[in-house]
Amino acid sequence: MNPPEPVIAQIGRQARLRPEQAAYLCGDEQLTYGELWAGSGRIAAGLRAVMGENPAPVAIHGRKGGWFLTCMLACMRAGKAYLPIDSACPPARVRQILSSAGVKLVLDWETAMRMLEKPEAVEVLRCNTDISYVLYTSGSEGAPKGVRITPENLRSFTEWSRTLADGGIWLNQAPYSFDLSCMAVFPALTGGKTLCDLDASLPFGRMFNCLGASGVAVWVSTPSFAAYCLSDRSFGRALLPELNTFLFCGEALSPQLVRGLFERFPDVRVVNAYGPTEAAVAVTAVEITSGMCAGLLPVGRPKPGTQIVVADGSLRPLPDGQTGQIVILGDSVGAGYIGEDPNRKFRLFDGVPAYLTGDLGFFRDGMLYVAGRMDEMLKYRGFRVEPSEVEAALLSIGGVSQAAVLPEYADGEVRSLTAFLCGERRESLWVRRALREQLPAYMIPKRIVWLSEMPLAGNGKLDKGKLRGML
Repeated sequence: MNPPEPVIAQIGRQARLRPEQAAYLCGDEQLTYGELWAGSGRIAAGLRAVMGENPAPVAIHGRKGGWFLTCMLACMRAGKAYLPIDSACPPARVRQILSSAGVKLVLDWETAMRMLEKPEAVEVLRCNTDISYVLYTSGSEGAPKGVRITPENLRSFTEWSRTLADGGIWLNQAPYSFDLSCMAVFPALTGGKTLCDLDASLPFGRMFNCLGASGVAVWVSTPSFAAYCLSDRSFGRALLPELNTFLFCGEALSPQLVRGLFERFPDVRVVNAYGPTEAAVAVTAVEITSGMCAGLLPVGRPKPGTQIVVADGSLRPLPDGQTGQIVILGDSVGAGYIGEDPNRKFRLFDGVPAYLTGDLGFFRDGMLYVAGRMDEMLKYRGFRVEPSEVEAALLSIGGVSQAAVLPEYADGEVRSLTAFLCGERRESLWVRRALREQLPAYMIPKRIVWLSEMPLAGNGKLDKGKLRGML
């Protein structure tokens, strides 16, 4: 029996089968499969010449684009882990990441262009048997943490994610330093499809012009980015006539957003996926129907090769309906962090790799639901308060399209809650009166702040840092 084909080998096979087909689009930029494969081969040769057998990851720094994607594939072909760093990353954090990862070589646009000028190319794949890529996430101790994902993690995720949607052109909203991008990049390229990168920093008009000309069939983004687009009335079927699937991950998906998408795209599929960076992007998914939109939305059932356990404080499995920590086991669990793991998030249970997510969840009829974060639980007036529960209640109020609830502190204690809302503006008194029908008094936000739109971070997620600056 032949071993499973690595992701980079699958992309190489597609390049041989369809060299003239478009592999990559971004505005006016286009690369065929042949061009992408040839370019990655030349850069891979340059990497081998500079790095030799040095196992250090190769950092790629800059804005996403065809050159960045080419460098990612080049690293995989040269047997090097790639470490993507977006140009929006602050310089101090970049230095911290490079030092933490022990990076010896940084590829930027100029370096990549010089390597592309050389005629030599790597023909023989040297698929890394250790690490495919390293992504840095925010660490609970204040320093970013490098997550190591193996070729087997990536292969298992990619082959499963190809089953979630089908279409000729896959849209990627996220920067390559955010693992959500993998949900578009690798299913598209291993399946012989076209990857379409979207520059989310463009004004609505220019961004929508790019969207309308793209022919996108599969949309991959955070829910917050889709809500941002939905706030413009031109975002609908006329703009995206080929679109058949919205594929969401990275944040909680609200029933209000799903209903809004079904109004604009009546025949579209909406797929809700869940997973942390530490477990190769996503480990569960489910197609959301209009009948599910009465309350908290499920995130689905585990992918093949993965087991999900909802555990109590002693890591003992809990029965259906009881809320506990979500623990992921199986072939999606990464190889751990670079450096220390003081909280022992990565573990082995009976020899099976496991990751303790810190997410709260429960099973109902075999379907997983995510109920917030363990570290977001607040103690307020002696009561335990989960902000996501307050947000869900706010979203159930007519006219509220987006909601975020943050605590205000004084002398190290939570003194009040503030709700940031988007939608049809209502008086604060009216909002609080509506909440009293659903929540106890201690969970009612003291301040209601209406915004024209929620601030988004570079990865398309809600920027809570900017909201905290408004407190």
